[in-house]
Amino acid sequence: RKNKERLTMLCEFCKQGDVLKVVVTKTHETIEICDECETVWYNKDGRIIVTNYDQYMSERGIAPVWSEISII
Repeated sequence: RKNKERLTMLCEFCKQGDVLKVVVTKTHETIEICDECETVWYNKDGRIIVTNYDQYMSERGIAPVWSEISII
């Protein structure tokens, strides 16, 4: 993967996946997501919100598929 950077953090929930910094293509929002359990972390008004990928994307009217995000 050219120019794709993985965070060195292991997911605190599943203890198996890598936490990746990604951008949501349609909204240009930057989030972090576990590549194993799909837990999502994002900043909202200075607070870190933790949810899952399906919920996060559904709230934005976007299909919860990995083709909707790009690793940065």
